[in-house]
Amino acid sequence: MATHFHGNQFANQTLELAMPFVSKADHCLLCHESDPKVLDTHLDLPGVTSDCRTWEHPHALVFCRACGHVQKKVDHDWHCQVSAIYESYNLYGVSGGEEQREFIAGIPVASRSAWVLGKYEAKFGLAEKGKLLDVGCGNGSLLRSFCKLRPRWRIYAQDRYNHIKDKLSLHVNVEKFYCGSIEDIEGQFDLVTAFHVIEHIVDLHDFLLQIQKLLKPQGHLLIQVPCWRENPFDLMVVDHVHHFLPASLISAAQTAGFESLFCSMNWRAREISLVLGKTSRFASTDKKKIQSVSSLTEVRSWLEWLRKVSERVMLLRADSLVGVFGTGIAGIWTAASLGGNEGFVFVDEDPARIHKSYLGIPIYHPSQILREQPVFLALPPTMAMSLRERFLREGSGMKWVLPPFSPQQIASFQEVGDERNG
Repeated sequence: MATHFHGNQFANQTLELAMPFVSKADHCLLCHESDPKVLDTHLDLPGVTSDCRTWEHPHALVFCRACGHVQKKVDHDWHCQVSAIYESYNLYGVSGGEEQREFIAGIPVASRSAWVLGKYEAKFGLAEKGKLLDVGCGNGSLLRSFCKLRPRWRIYAQDRYNHIKDKLSLHVNVEKFYCGSIEDIEGQFDLVTAFHVIEHIVDLHDFLLQIQKLLKPQGHLLIQVPCWRENPFDLMVVDHVHHFLPASLISAAQTAGFESLFCSMNWRAREISLVLGKTSRFASTDKKKIQSVSSLTEVRSWLEWLRKVSERVMLLRADSLVGVFGTGIAGIWTAASLGGNEGFVFVDEDPARIHKSYLGIPIYHPSQILREQPVFLALPPTMAMSLRERFLREGSGMKWVLPPFSPQQIASFQEVGDERNG
């Protein structure tokens, strides 16, 4: 059976020592309005963690009727689940600690952080000298990329785990490492980076206020987070408390004294890249603006889409051995839907992952898969269609199976039908 990690394993001691429980399930974490709508019809599906492990079940979501922000129901059970996840967190475990690659036409060209830093440099430039603070530095993948780009900068790092300091020192000349709260960080910085961090932060407003104080007057905060509309698998990540769209992310930043300098969905697929500058204005949450781009109906339709993904891959496995493309969050969640490690294999293009195994399941390159063997593209629909077209152009003989149509695609088909009938 695929490994499942149970959320209450470390709950009592971790909550007492590191994570005092505060229930926030009765109001929105972004605009603080009360009476949000709880969504729990998906709890029979599997969950997944942000470090790509299967989890017993996801957690209830909350949709704010006032501002439209999607978030987790922050209650005692959620705290227990997240405490257990962080006790055994293993970032990029499937690739032996190597960061995900960015691909062009199937060729790995750069690590994720190097790719985004390159986009930032092209847009805003980077001085030869400066001070960088990486918040939530993890295993230091971003810092390694940055040091190659600007070796003369002074490097500072922050994370919640002290043992990371020794690992960082092997690869990066870190001037100072801060363990724990960002309130303890001293000085100001030209650039602060927070890649895949703030979706984990419950008290986001206070967190951003602290970072705002750490920026020099002309400094920048560079953020990367998933976009749930472009990557609905993000809704199933247990330890992601916030599920952002560009409007909700920008609004959260504006309430903490930031101004949006640049926001892109194109720097990296399925993710929001946001560059923020410091301002003296502290805006109120623009609830109407956020609500206009997110609806309860849309969230429910994507949760139903995830259920259809699970059903489709199970039907495939019932007929033959099936390949699941990808060993990131989407692929691992899809594999978890199968409930065990029989009847399927992983398929991936990343050189750091192929020829290995994960959760006891082998990882093959597409060229190793038999002709006519079905391979399910465990990706959002638009990305899956693009990838399938590339594989077909390259003469791949596998049967590439697409995920179900997205809610937007279904709505578009209905509009075309209505026009024809009219």
